[in-house]
Amino acid sequence: MVSSTITLTAQEQQLRDLLVQVARHIDASPNNDTNKEPVILRWAGGWVRDKLLGIESHDIDTAINNLTGEAFVGKLREYVDIPGNKQLHRLQDSDIGRLHTVARNPDKSKHLETSTIKLCGLDVDFVNLRMETYTEDSRNPTVEFGTAEEDARRRDATVNALFYNLATGEVEDLVGGLPDLEAGIIRTPMEPLQTFMDDPLRVLRLVRFASRLGFKIDKAAEVVMADENVLKNLKIKISRERIGVELEKMLKGKHPVESLRLINRLGLYHAVFTVPERTDMPKPDISKWDRAYECLLFLESNNTPGSIWQLLVTTEEARYFAWALATLTPWEQLPDDPPLKPGKAAFPLATQAAREGFKAPNKLSDVVTAAHRHRPAILELKAIVEKKTDEMKDRAKFGMAIREWDARAVGSWRLQVLYSILVDVEQRTGSAKQEEVLLEWQGLLDHLVELDLMQVASLKRICDGKYLSKALGVRPGVWTGAALNVVMQWQLKNPGVEDPAGAVEENTKRVQKALLATLTCLQQPDKIQENASDQDKAWELAKVISTAIAPVLPALKEDTGLPASFDDALSNTSKALNNHCKATATLGLECLKAIDNVFNPHILDDDTVLTLIAYSDPDQNWSDNPAKTAKLVNDILKTYPFPNKADFITSTVLQSYLRPLFSKSKPSTITSSGRKAEYQTDNSREGIPDDTAATKPWKFTDLRSIPVFSWAVTEADDALISTHWPSYIPVLLTLVDDSTTSIRQTGLTILTNFLFKIPAKTLQDTGLGQVFADAVFPTLSYLPSLTPEDESLQLLKPAYEALLVLAGKQPTTGNAKNAMLDKLIREGIFTGYFHAKSHVKIVELLCRETVEILGAMGVGGVKHLKDLIPMISAILTDPFASAAPLTLLSAIQALQAVLRNCWPRLLPGSVWHDEIINALVLCWLNLDEPANSDDGGSVDEIRKELVTSAQALSAIAKTAGTDLSAEVAPLVAKTASLAGLFSMPS
Repeated sequence: MVSSTITLTAQEQQLRDLLVQVARHIDASPNNDTNKEPVILRWAGGWVRDKLLGIESHDIDTAINNLTGEAFVGKLREYVDIPGNKQLHRLQDSDIGRLHTVARNPDKSKHLETSTIKLCGLDVDFVNLRMETYTEDSRNPTVEFGTAEEDARRRDATVNALFYNLATGEVEDLVGGLPDLEAGIIRTPMEPLQTFMDDPLRVLRLVRFASRLGFKIDKAAEVVMADENVLKNLKIKISRERIGVELEKMLKGKHPVESLRLINRLGLYHAVFTVPERTDMPKPDISKWDRAYECLLFLESNNTPGSIWQLLVTTEEARYFAWALATLTPWEQLPDDPPLKPGKAAFPLATQAAREGFKAPNKLSDVVTAAHRHRPAILELKAIVEKKTDEMKDRAKFGMAIREWDARAVGSWRLQVLYSILVDVEQRTGSAKQEEVLLEWQGLLDHLVELDLMQVASLKRICDGKYLSKALGVRPGVWTGAALNVVMQWQLKNPGVEDPAGAVEENTKRVQKALLATLTCLQQPDKIQENASDQDKAWELAKVISTAIAPVLPALKEDTGLPASFDDALSNTSKALNNHCKATATLGLECLKAIDNVFNPHILDDDTVLTLIAYSDPDQNWSDNPAKTAKLVNDILKTYPFPNKADFITSTVLQSYLRPLFSKSKPSTITSSGRKAEYQTDNSREGIPDDTAATKPWKFTDLRSIPVFSWAVTEADDALISTHWPSYIPVLLTLVDDSTTSIRQTGLTILTNFLFKIPAKTLQDTGLGQVFADAVFPTLSYLPSLTPEDESLQLLKPAYEALLVLAGKQPTTGNAKNAMLDKLIREGIFTGYFHAKSHVKIVELLCRETVEILGAMGVGGVKHLKDLIPMISAILTDPFASAAPLTLLSAIQALQAVLRNCWPRLLPGSVWHDEIINALVLCWLNLDEPANSDDGGSVDEIRKELVTSAQALSAIAKTAGTDLSAEVAPLVAKTASLAGLFSMPS
């Protein structure tokens, strides 16, 4: 017996008392604008139904006769704020939550604004009683305030149209809901066809309530639920999101199978599981669909330890997904759509039906896609177990398969297997009993348990990418994931072993064996048919190899035997896993050379040529013998028939290859056309580090980029540079500005080469000369101790070289060249010496660069004598200078450059003349003890250069009519050893 009275809980009674008092407050208010009609509140719909059935409910819909929900909530807050009312109703601050208003959205069948608030621990919706009027030419109703009876009649079912009057405490039945509740009938308040045509979603709501409550749908309603016009409206009038909400509630309920039975029996399947916008969407045969969902019910009902359900459905979400998968099994009988484009498969039909039919969430859609695409592999493992072949013992085969399935939709491999079971039952149980089919699948699962693989998808690898990268000698990159798969294979074959050394070795062994076999095949011409088919296969094989060694190198899977033909070689090598192995680099390049030797015309594609170019640089330590591999590659490139090398450089290298790689790290100092930017912007993105694979793929992902760019500068002639210089600029500036020492050094070297070739007028007209100067000058400050000495030496020399070339490109008129040289000697030489004078190798470099700078400045260097002479003198007169003979030699050569270029200011009588004599004398005397150095340079060589310097000073003195011999005679008389310095007899 269904009760016709409702007993409230304490919370519900507290809420009722509060709302009744709010209604009275509104009625008594002098500002009451409800035409003096008393406010009547009713709890409606599902809460009333569930209370009468003895089902606990926490969501309450409150219907108001003459106010909108939002207006009533405003009055409620006004009432609660009156002093004493909170205490009267025993309210805490937390008893009144935040108001949330859901706006009307007729396009999604949301016809009335609803206000929701948390009250007394209950979720309460407030909405006015309404009347809906539908017209034939509109799918959206006209909504107005209505009476309680009008509101009840527009609801989906009589059992959902009951009211509980808060003022009287009585249940109000205006459409016959109580008898239907007693009889367990789902009936529409209005004529069924009209109800469903007004709102076709009610079809699915009735299915849901019938399955949830265990009720039967009224026969009159059943007759029209699958009416052609109703189902047509369900497709075009109701948003698929709302259909998805109803279906999700069905499948998450206690009796999902009842909903699917009703959908099947009432003919609703093709209206729900479809793509409405697709006119050519096929319809699967659902005559056997019941086998799938009835099987799932059987599995869920037999949830015992070790059972299929217990092993495959482990969470509530997995249960929902399992039932969702059961709705899609009929689609497996249909062929896939054609690919969208080469290499891009269309979504499976089942996924389309889920995504567009009921707006399945992305996670569920991914599971559906993975379940469809992995079903053949799942069936293959099942067959291995059934046939009891030797492969049954291959723990790695089973484990890696499961991990691959799970990688496509994380955490779902069990559901993918379950889907295959349901499809198998649906398609086979005509000839085999369900129990027999399930027994076969139980065998597969039992075997996985025996192999201890049920948790293999979450098994942690014995080493991570960083460890593997260090062990193999390459930065992490695109190869890492594949190489780690080899680690996992080894780990599965060697359970319990904790040392990863064997896994690293496995990566190396496999690739070498496979490439050696491929090379052997290529060196046996009788196995190669020079026809179009073999050329295509060889071209593809070359691509596989070049991709694998660019510059991260391949490791192959199991098939490493001698290939009998290109078919076998391609089959083996196409399984390449990227693994940086230096020995493999040489093998791979030898394979490419063999391919190129066999076929004429050459069949290497552009990307392969880029890889070869990268290996042509012997400074790249990517092989076990860089010099050998560079020669090997250069032999190929020498005879490679570039159709047009200039076009290859500009189009293939600079535009197609390098531009995308450097697009996210282009300096802000230039425009998109490579010219100087008038206004510089900050390219940094908040919260995203600048030095990452995302922003600098050329640095962390594709390591070919820098040597290929260097080649593009070296191979370009002056004419090409003068025409296509804008394509070079972003890359040049990016390299010169990079924080990594080796990259900045390489960038500076490439820049110097580039500056030799670009016309001076281009640098001047575009302002790029200044851009380059601004980019390079900061490198001169990379000095110890902030920068380690060895890194400083790597950077300073190419920086000075680039700036000297750049100075030579300055205008011949005006003072631009001298201004840059002045800056170079002041901010480079003098500042460098001031900060790093205790670092002899830095001092040596600065002295050598002084020679070059003074040679470029000529007599203009005299302005710097006041700093040059003291600097050189300090080096020469250091009593310990002979301990670093090369540094001392460089300082003497710097002095000679001063004498050659600044002699007019060094005549006898000048302060510098005397200081130079003093420096030469002290340096000569300090050489009494032999120099000890592993860097070269001898005392005899130093003395020879000091004599040369003294002779130069003597020649300068003669121009003023002075004899240096007479000037230094007192010194020689006092110290006889000085005679050798000034070439005088003792």
